[in-house]
Amino acid sequence: MDEREGRKAFIVFHVRGLPYACRLEEVKEIISTKELSPLPNARDNVVGLRNLRGEVVPVVDLERVLFPPPYNENTSRVLVIDHEELSLGFSVESVDRIEELDPEHHTLTPAEDSPPFIKETLQREDSIPVPVVEMELLASQLELEGRGFVDNSSEEKN
Repeated sequence: MDEREGRKAFIVFHVRGLPYACRLEEVKEIISTKELSPLPNARDNVVGLRNLRGEVVPVVDLERVLFPPPYNENTSRVLVIDHEELSLGFSVESVDRIEELDPEHHTLTPAEDSPPFIKETLQREDSIPVPVVEMELLASQLELEGRGFVDNSSEEKN
């Protein structure tokens, strides 16, 4: 799993029953969705805040980013990443496994017809392609689209 040896590892997780992956090196920690606190005036994709050893972590529902409504509200884990100067969490249904890229049994190919934060797919020789989410790119895109954490539109109107 050491990148210095040319090996890459991925966390495989599920959103709406479908497998996705992200690079292991992007994830700081995996935590439970228990103890999420609501965030007043939060955008629709933000499900709350989590206190992580004194650090406040906003948590974005990855299902709401990837899919249109209705939403399942069926998350159990949060993938925590470092984004610029803060930590950010993405809630997912479950975390399945850590998978090491083995060139003999895996292929990493460019993704087609995918959101800009999914550039590749990971595929074992005997399975379907798994989209690889670039978490840092996704976090940056959410901010650029004005889909950060708090909805300030009501304040701007005053």
